[in-house]
Amino acid sequence: MGFTKEQLLARLKELQIEFAGIDHSVVLTVEDQVGQDKKHRLYLVSALTDTKVDMKVLSQRLGLGKGGLRMAPNDAVLEILQLEGGGGQDLFQLSATNSDVLNH
Repeated sequence: MGFTKEQLLARLKELQIEFAGIDHSVVLTVEDQVGQDKKHRLYLVSALTDTKVDMKVLSQRLGLGKGGLRMAPNDAVLEILQLEGGGGQDLFQLSATNSDVLNH
């Protein structure tokens, strides 16, 4: 289920992505939400913790029409993105290969 820290670092190296690692305590600076459209495609929405995300406005900006964007069920997030609540959501692209995942 997902990557361990060591697997993630190895994957970054394999993809030849340069990075610098810094160990630190948990810092809540970004809030991630996973939305789902009427076709059951998932969208990862990351925003600063003090930003209010209006899903209706976001749906319009993404051109999703009347069906719009709603919060994805937790079981879909766990099954497709292999994520549980907590950090690392912004790196989900490294482990998610499902075509239902869209990154905007």
